[in-house]
Amino acid sequence: MKDLYSLWLVSRKWRVLLDGIPSFWVVLTSTVPQIVNHTSITRSGDAPLIIHSGNPVWATPGLWLDLSVERFIKSVGPTRDRWKVLWIERPYSKTVWEYLASPAPMMETLHLASNHDPPTGLELLGKETHNIRHLDLVYTKTHWDRSMFRGLKHLGLCGCGGEGLTMDVIVDMLANSPDLEDLRINGLKIPKSDTSLDIIVLPRLLSIDFQPLGGELIYQFLCHIEMPHCQRIKIHATCGPEMDQLLEQSIVLFGSLFRDLHKESGGSLVFAQSGLLQWETRCINPSHEEHTRSSFGVTTTSTCFASILRWIERVFNSADPGGLEVTIYISGATHLQDPEITSVLRRVPSVTTLGASDSIRNSREVVGFLSNLDHNRIPVFPSLKMLRVCCNDVTPEEILEMVQNRLTAHPNRGGAREPPELEIVAETIP
Repeated sequence: MKDLYSLWLVSRKWRVLLDGIPSFWVVLTSTVPQIVNHTSITRSGDAPLIIHSGNPVWATPGLWLDLSVERFIKSVGPTRDRWKVLWIERPYSKTVWEYLASPAPMMETLHLASNHDPPTGLELLGKETHNIRHLDLVYTKTHWDRSMFRGLKHLGLCGCGGEGLTMDVIVDMLANSPDLEDLRINGLKIPKSDTSLDIIVLPRLLSIDFQPLGGELIYQFLCHIEMPHCQRIKIHATCGPEMDQLLEQSIVLFGSLFRDLHKESGGSLVFAQSGLLQWETRCINPSHEEHTRSSFGVTTTSTCFASILRWIERVFNSADPGGLEVTIYISGATHLQDPEITSVLRRVPSVTTLGASDSIRNSREVVGFLSNLDHNRIPVFPSLKMLRVCCNDVTPEEILEMVQNRLTAHPNRGGAREPPELEIVAETIP
């Protein structure tokens, strides 16, 4: 809007030209004085309008422009039959719902932030929602029906609820939206479906975002959606009894897709500690826009550290080992005394960072245990580049002794190898 008025002030000829093009004046926003919106309404003619209620801004030095959602929507309410986009970023009261309850024939994009005390049994847009192509609801409660939305290109549901919202309803929306490009489902608390769900093919789906979401729901989504051209994946599964199943099966379901994304993005990073696993692509060019590159991020919680490491092994076996970097935090010597854990670690030579700095006791146990070559089943970490320990109760001499003993041993046969180029980070715990 600021740029538009800058052009409008260039000359009288420019003003006449811009005033005669309605599509230049279709944005009505709460971040400008109301007189600006009234002018835009006049100059836009009958063109479809974009209604945007954003966060407060400094209009000019010393002037805080804070037009409430209710006042803004009321001021532009007379143009409702021309609304093509309604984008509300701020919480709003139930008085705004009278503008959302009846049909809006031109509405194609609907983005709603959390609402306060919505009326019971409200029908969004009077159930005439089939023109919606971009739906983004944040903590919004309404009445849901099967086939309520179809032909969507973007679907975002964050913490939503209301009567009728079930897994079956969401699956029905996906099945009726074959051109869906972006799917984001966060924080829903709905039971998984007990019915048999058909496989849904979404050939145009480029991005999915499930975070945070119960592992059981994520697993059901992943098992019933085929997305052969997906380029961006973010998954954050919350802890539950089904988590081991998710860890074990998801790499099988999406192994080829993750492998392609891993390769296209130049490699990937894995971070694991007791109860937490993260796997994400490495950003080759940090200045590059995130949404334009292939990427994935998987975050899960599990009470079984061995399950996490088995998942890492599957990652290692399915991805290019040369582009994989693994960071593992060891919580005490008990992990290194578990034959299953050490067996997996021996088979995954891509561990580049080893940490034991979450507590004084853990660091001392781990350093001492690694220093003792009698524990031959413990891997020698041939790719290690960084060691992070707590120095409160571990001396530099002990750390160097561990490096000399453990990290110069040959990973596959007896004898010694050259000491690695290793960065040692000694952290202090208050």
